[in-house]
This record gives sequence, structure tokens and C-alpha cells, in this order.
Amino acid sequence: MCRSAHGAALSLGGRFALTPLWLVSGNGGHPLTSWHFAQEDQAEEFAEVRVFTMKKRQPGGDVAFRITLKEFAVAPPGQYDRFFAEADKAVNQKRAPIVPSGWGDTALKALADCMRMIRQFPYEGE
Repeated sequence: MCRSAHGAALSLGGRFALTPLWLVSGNGGHPLTSWHFAQEDQAEEFAEVRVFTMKKRQPGGDVAFRITLKEFAVAPPGQYDRFFAEADKAVNQKRAPIVPSGWGDTALKALADCMRMIRQFPYEGE
């Protein structure tokens, strides 16, 4: 019998193979948690919220951004992805203000899209 890095059995006598939930859950290798099942109606848009920060370096001085990541129990109506990241302030204020954000089927994709927008456009003050 083989064991994974987390100690879970991966085979049973060579006939059957078991796959630990964290390998198939799609959430970055973390064990699948039960909070998803608390939602009874998709319209509730039930989500777990995590907060990240990044510093944008630019000539006028560094600017701190807070990025909120939501992992929805199921994709909200009109969306295919469950992860949404959004910055706490707009960029490109003097031309066409936009709040950096990103959707993705993983937390990494949503965060990377949001951070790309923060890097791409200047922060010009509020």
C-alpha cells in the first residue's frame, strides 16, 4: 500500500486505487471542506472571503492595495467561475477609472488577473 504526502492510502491491494479529495477538489490541493453545502439556494451567492495585500511600486511612491478574494460555493448566475478577486481602490483615475478585478476557476487565476490590472495601470490618487 502506498501513502501520499498527507498519509492517505492510495491503493488497496493493487486492485483499487483511491484518490484523496484534495487531489480532485480543484482548490489548490487543500482538503475539500463542507462549508459549500451550507448554501440552499444559488441566489444566496454564499462565499468564503480571503484578503490579500500587495504594494504597487511607482515613481510617486508606493501604494498599498487590499485584494478581496471570494470563493463562491457555486458560480454566481451568469458566471462560469467560482473565484472572484477585487482590489479596494481604482486605478487609471484621470483617464478611465477602473477597479482591478478578475474571475477564475482557481484562486490563482482570479488573483493573477486582478494583480495584472493593478500593475498595468497607474494609480493616480483619489
